[in-house]
Amino acid sequence: MSNSFVEVTGTGSQTSFTVPFDYLDAAHVSVSVDAVDTAFTWVTSGIVNVTPAPASGAVVRVLRTTPKDALLVTLANG
Repeated sequence: MSNSFVEVTGTGSQTSFTVPFDYLDAAHVSVSVDAVDTAFTWVTSGIVNVTPAPASGAVVRVLRTTPKDALLVTLANG
């Protein structure tokens, strides 16, 4: 997997944002508001919550970054 992201414009009241892409681990997903990493919580496996609500017009980016150097699977003979 490579990087995937979605950008949404903040409304000043919206706090829940969809994660529209697949990911291997929740730790591979991050959220930024106007290019500043922002704390968030998981509501479901496809929705994150940012509190307080990003300002109206702010760029909210939900990003997946799968590490290239991390061991994600272990292969063994049968």
